Amino acid sequence: MRIRSFRWQLALRILGMTILVILLNRGIAALVLEQSISTAIRNEMVLGVQQCGAKIADREDFYRCYRGIDSKGPSRYLIETFTVCAGDAADPKECRALTDGSIAWQPEGDSSPTRDAVGFTDYNRTHWLGVRKQVGEHTITVALTQAHVRTYMDELWSVRDAILWMSLPPIFLAVLLMSWFIMFWVMKPIHLVEKALLELDLENLDKPISSPASYQEFDRIASTYESLRMRLKDSYERIRNFTADASHELKTPMTILRGSAEKLIASLPAGSTAQVDARAMGEEIERLIDITEKLLLLSRADAKSLVLNRTEWNLSAFFDALAADAAQFQNKVTIVKHIAPGVFWRCDPQLAKQLIHNLYTNASKYNIPKGRIGFALEKRGTNFRLTIENTGARVAQDLAKHAFERFYRGDAAHNREIDGLGLGLSICREIAVLHRGTLELTVSPSSVVTVTLTAPLDPTID
Repeated sequence: MRIRSFRWQLALRILGMTILVILLNRGIAALVLEQSISTAIRNEMVLGVQQCGAKIADREDFYRCYRGIDSKGPSRYLIETFTVCAGDAADPKECRALTDGSIAWQPEGDSSPTRDAVGFTDYNRTHWLGVRKQVGEHTITVALTQAHVRTYMDELWSVRDAILWMSLPPIFLAVLLMSWFIMFWVMKPIHLVEKALLELDLENLDKPISSPASYQEFDRIASTYESLRMRLKDSYERIRNFTADASHELKTPMTILRGSAEKLIASLPAGSTAQVDARAMGEEIERLIDITEKLLLLSRADAKSLVLNRTEWNLSAFFDALAADAAQFQNKVTIVKHIAPGVFWRCDPQLAKQLIHNLYTNASKYNIPKGRIGFALEKRGTNFRLTIENTGARVAQDLAKHAFERFYRGDAAHNREIDGLGLGLSICREIAVLHRGTLELTVSPSSVVTVTLTAPLDPTID
């Protein structure tokens, strides 16, 4: 299923609402604009007749006076289409219908027929907007057909629509920018919680969200995150304490069992079936003790309670001695070494030795007859790179992916052909992390397993 972009969906919806608002605005304007313009023309006609009615005898003088009125309304643009009636020879033929009394005029403000009369009129299906006023002995009538009003409106609409079409691109761009701006503010609290969730791990379960929610609508999200963090912290502490307590409590009875098994083995006839069974039981007890000690170490590593006793340690000398011992005792494999001299590592020597011994033990146990074990150490600036590689047989296809998982073992190891617990590499990785290093395992197509430790020479220096 394709996941859609929330930003684009929001932008499209805002754009759609903008277009709807524009169309509604145009529709509403079409309903009220004609009435508004007609009202404005009527009021301007009344004002024009009041101020310029005395000059009606000279139509040009009347028009000149009308245009001089300080008005920015629509009638000044329609004055050439006015029908002006003053009861003289200059009246157009339309004046007869407007002045012969066949049209009922509505008084404006006062019921007296001598007052201004305005309104829409209808003569031979022609709608008129007219004003009538008594000036001296003459009744002046100024009228305008509604068709001219609509023509003026059409011109306004054409100009307005042209401006609208030219304005659409910047409007759409503004909508998109506004959408992105809204998304920035809407998503800011969500990104805050997202960042906190991404950073959430066993090392910072005690760390609350970096800042509280800025808006009350997002306060529940922040509160939910805090509740989740506290539940995870409580669950993790329960598991950690259980593992540490169980591992610690098991050490004493396991030690007692080991002592009892040793006594039992010594008391039984040499080579007897009972003694063989007792030895097997003793080996399993040793195995349980080994598991308990390693689990205790891992639980302390998980709890970040391992204390490193750092000191300057000659890594080159130790690694070279280990390679020399391997060459002396491993007569079934070939030992190859490329160890740079003078590499000193500021570390906890006890844990570092355990790490390297675990890697060497694995390289030895999982090798093949007439195989090879390679030792390499090089200095790279402020870091060093230590590599132990070995030829392997029946290497699991998913070894590189799962090697550092606890209790994971390869195919041969699962069949108990090779003794082990599946915890060695997990412990090695935890020790590497404690020294701010990384541990990587790769498997070549020719089944050569390479484990590489990369770490700073002095982890205390940032």
